[in-house]
Amino acid sequence: MISYIAKSDLGRRRENNEDNYIECIDAQGRQLLLGVIDGVGGYAGGEVAAQICRDTVEAGYAELCATAPELLPEALRRLVVRANNAIIDQQEQVDELRSMSCVLSFALLDYERETLYYAHVGDSRGYILRGNELSKFTHDHSMVGYLEETGSISEEAAMSHPRRNEVSKLLGERRLTTEDLEYVEVGTHSFYGGDCVLFCSDGLSDLVPSLEIAQILLSGSSLEARAQQLIAQANEYGGKDNITVALASYATKEAYQPIAPKTEELKPEPSRPEPKAEPKPKSSWGRILGGILLSFVLGLALGYLLGSGLLAQWGLIPQQGPQIKPTDSTLLRIEQERDSLIYKADTLRQERDSLQHLSDSLQGRMTTVRQALEGPDQSRRETSSTSAQH
Repeated sequence: MISYIAKSDLGRRRENNEDNYIECIDAQGRQLLLGVIDGVGGYAGGEVAAQICRDTVEAGYAELCATAPELLPEALRRLVVRANNAIIDQQEQVDELRSMSCVLSFALLDYERETLYYAHVGDSRGYILRGNELSKFTHDHSMVGYLEETGSISEEAAMSHPRRNEVSKLLGERRLTTEDLEYVEVGTHSFYGGDCVLFCSDGLSDLVPSLEIAQILLSGSSLEARAQQLIAQANEYGGKDNITVALASYATKEAYQPIAPKTEELKPEPSRPEPKAEPKPKSSWGRILGGILLSFVLGLALGYLLGSGLLAQWGLIPQQGPQIKPTDSTLLRIEQERDSLIYKADTLRQERDSLQHLSDSLQGRMTTVRQALEGPDQSRRETSSTSAQH
């Protein structure tokens, strides 16, 4: 449910209040029409123009609520044109009111869609506080406002500029048609739980810097207390004009919690056989080195047997001629060569194991990289599959 407050104050220098505000909300508090109107014309009818505008806009509340979201900006534009022409009609009927006009900023705030649909003419303002950041979503229809928004002058310079109150667009300035698309500013903005929407007349924004406005909105007090504090701050800085503020917010929506199925309704899944571990493919380098090492060792052994005459003694090969008994020095040399060959064989075996380890490490890294590349797509497929099942 949306909470809101709208307040208007005379200020310290005016004798009558030409400001007004718009407020309409449904019984469930889910669609709120809220905004401010600043009348122009003094005793010549500024407050009359503001009241005509309020009555016309509030009369269109039900029509707005029944409008499809994509058609709301155009519906808001038509409603503002209707209010403008109602003011023109009154000007033509009463001579004393021919100079009356007003500016306005308002929106239809939709709780379900988490969106606000706004319309704006003039130099009243619409702000939204999200987190610690205050941002303005309307644009001042004035030369000074344009210079401030484009960064040509600072906010402080704009607030004290001698042409600050010169406005380029007013309701009641001339009769409008729905073809005047550029005259009324319309748009949409997100409106989330915890946000605070502020509409205000220039009686606030001309005197209180945006940083101080944000600090007051962040105070954590009730909407009514914050609205009153904003007005008090404008009066503290001189209160040279009427001051009107309208605030709206709602608590963050609770996250959706799916209801877990009852335990007794759960059926155990049939057991599945554990997948057999696939044999790890050996590296081609490992097979090559293994073959070389095996051939080398076999050749070494065969050479030793031939050299020692054991094969002849065992009758595996015919003896040829007299057998010469090797001397001690020959045996020592053969043993040294054998030890050297064994050492070389061990060295080759270690190098083979090192290459095998390196090959396994490279394969592991390639698998990790492949999984990292395929992971997001696979995760999306699994998420889509899970969503489909639910």
